[in-house]
Amino acid sequence: MKEIEKLKETSKIELILKELESSEFKISENIYFGDFNIDIEKSLTKDTPLIIKGFSAILINAVEIGATDIHIEPFEKEVRIRYRVDGELIEIKKLHKNISGSIIARLKIMSNLDISEKRVPQDGRMKIKIKGNILDFRIGIIPTIHGEKAVIRILNSEILNLKLDMLGFSPINLEKILNSFTSSSGIILLSGPTGSGKTTTLNAILQHLNTIEKNISTVEDPVEYNIYGITQIQARPEIGLDFSTVLRQLLRQDPDILMIGEIRDLETSEIAIRAALTGHLVFSTIHTKDAPSTIVRLLNMGIESYLISSSISLVISQRLVRKLCENCSIKDEEWENKLIKLGVTLFEIEKIKEAKVNSSEINFYTCSKTGCKNCNNTGYKGRISIHEVMEMGIELKELIEKNGVLSEIQKLIKKQKMKTLIEDGIEKAKNKITSLEEIIKVYYR
Repeated sequence: MKEIEKLKETSKIELILKELESSEFKISENIYFGDFNIDIEKSLTKDTPLIIKGFSAILINAVEIGATDIHIEPFEKEVRIRYRVDGELIEIKKLHKNISGSIIARLKIMSNLDISEKRVPQDGRMKIKIKGNILDFRIGIIPTIHGEKAVIRILNSEILNLKLDMLGFSPINLEKILNSFTSSSGIILLSGPTGSGKTTTLNAILQHLNTIEKNISTVEDPVEYNIYGITQIQARPEIGLDFSTVLRQLLRQDPDILMIGEIRDLETSEIAIRAALTGHLVFSTIHTKDAPSTIVRLLNMGIESYLISSSISLVISQRLVRKLCENCSIKDEEWENKLIKLGVTLFEIEKIKEAKVNSSEINFYTCSKTGCKNCNNTGYKGRISIHEVMEMGIELKELIEKNGVLSEIQKLIKKQKMKTLIEDGIEKAKNKITSLEEIIKVYYR
């Protein structure tokens, strides 16, 4: 019965979206946008004005297919609706240009923004009840030459239920991370580009450490997820409440653990180091290609090498890769060429071939070109992280204090057999979790 009801609900959403797609009305003809109601599923009735139920359908449809962002983009003759699903933007609908202002007006009303202001960017938030769950949405609206463009970030509170052992860490990497928590001081950094899952990993770490005995404080910009038991502070540079100002105050709040949203400059990094050296466990993120590059980035910021070696205890670098659809993935006949692109030597490829002969279970798979209904015809469904975890051992600390040259650091960690991002990705590809082309695409993006 539940499946039948779900199909009926999906069909209703599709019909409303089709009706919205065929509409050409102008704002003046539909000036009534209705009252705000947190339960937007109640707005899908036949008598509800099209703009209200149409926008509700866009939101519900995005949540149902697992989108993280909704893009409403005006152009000269049309409005394009795109969703970001598993890190990729897909086009959902193209609407008539006349509907653009109505959609943005409805969004502004729901997120308590100024409906009359169209000249400057606006940011807002809203809470919506969908399928019995209250979801947070973060809104960004910006004026363009063809009207206002909106991007809606869907903040999935289920992220707060994720445990560290659910994030794709290999047993060895997970052990390294858990061991680093036993120290009462030091800096643990998460590196990677925007959208690589650093926030999710940080939240899982904070949840793991969030006990009655620990005083945990964070400074973030923005605060995306509220975590009970943790003091979270929103940075507001426009009023002088920047990262460094908040951090100075937090050090007077008897903290055990500090989380800094991002190491952005020399001042922030120096305060973080001071906190670590005075008996605090500090977590933060930094934008670097991989774990070894993090050391070079800190040196380039102007931090002395001896401060880096004495304060940094662990660096986690990660990326998000799409998972192969279990229903339609196929064997990859080009796996050797793809491994070569990833820097795997011919000798190592021969070793993999030998393993394939000895174990028929070891195979590389790729996505089907057409996909299936289960994966929205993309060949992929869901995402998982690939990681490298660099421990700051004695040899590495001595090397950093000596010169901090990237090539020398890379040689040392290779000698110590640290599993790199690429190696972790290949391991997941061997196990049919992701594809080699996905590792290539994400790592070299």
